[in-house]
Amino acid sequence: MNFSDTSYYKSLPEEEKLFSKRIVDWINFVHEKNSEKFSFFLDESQCSFAEDILHFFKIDNYSFFGGYKEAKRKLLGVFPYFESVDNEEFPLKPILISFSNFRIMTHRDILGSLMSLQIKREMIGDIIINENKAVVFLYTTIYSFVFNNIEKIGNVRVKISDDISGFNFSVEQEFIDISGTASSLRLDCIVSFITKLSREKSSALIKSSFVAINSKNVDDSSHILNVSDIISIRKYGKFIFSSINGKTKKDKYYIIIKKYV
Repeated sequence: MNFSDTSYYKSLPEEEKLFSKRIVDWINFVHEKNSEKFSFFLDESQCSFAEDILHFFKIDNYSFFGGYKEAKRKLLGVFPYFESVDNEEFPLKPILISFSNFRIMTHRDILGSLMSLQIKREMIGDIIINENKAVVFLYTTIYSFVFNNIEKIGNVRVKISDDISGFNFSVEQEFIDISGTASSLRLDCIVSFITKLSREKSSALIKSSFVAINSKNVDDSSHILNVSDIISIRKYGKFIFSSINGKTKKDKYYIIIKKYV
C-alpha cells in the first residue's frame, strides 16, 4: 500500500487535510520503525475520521483507548502488524480530584483550571464527575505537572490522588431540552434552530466542516436528519435529535433537541 497516496484528503478543508497528514505520518512511522505510535487525545469526530483513514490505507492493527470503556475522548494507538494491541501501553494516567460536598463542580470548572496551566486540550481526556469527586485522564507527560500544581479549582480547595479505586464511572448523562418548530429536517435548518443563526450562516458552518452527524463530518446542508441522530457543532456543543411531535397548521415540525451538559 502506498502510504504517500494523497487522494484521500487532497480535496478536504485545510484543517482536516492537516489532521489526515498527521495520521498518515503516524502510519509511516510504524511501518518504517516497526514501533507503535500514539496520538494525543482525539474527540469522537476525530476518532471516526482517523478510523476512515486507517481503513483507506488497510491498516487493521490499531486501537482507540481513553482509560475506561465508555470514554469519549481517546488516544489512537497504531501498532506493527506483528505486535499485539495492549491498552496498558497507552500513555495516559488518571488523577482523582476530591472536593467539598457543599460545592458544585462542573466539567467546565475543571477543564478551565487545567487549561489555565497552559495545558493544551489534546493532552486532556475525559473528565467524569460523580458527587464530590472527579476523575480526569491525562497524557502521561503532563501527569506529574498537574498532580503537583492543582490545589484549587476556581476558589475551591481540592485534594489530588492517584487512587481511583471505587470511583463510579456510571454517571447518568444530563440534557437540556430545546423545543420549538422547524420548517424542515434539513441539516441547515436544524443547525439554525439550535444555534439561532440564520440559514445562510448555518450553511457556512456546515460547509466549513464545523458540523458532524453521528461523529462523521457532514458538509451537505440539504442532508436530512433522523430522530436519534447525534449532532456536534463546533463551539456550540453536542446535541441529540430527540423527537418529532407532529406538525403545525403551516406544516412546520414540532421538534425536541436535547443538548448534552
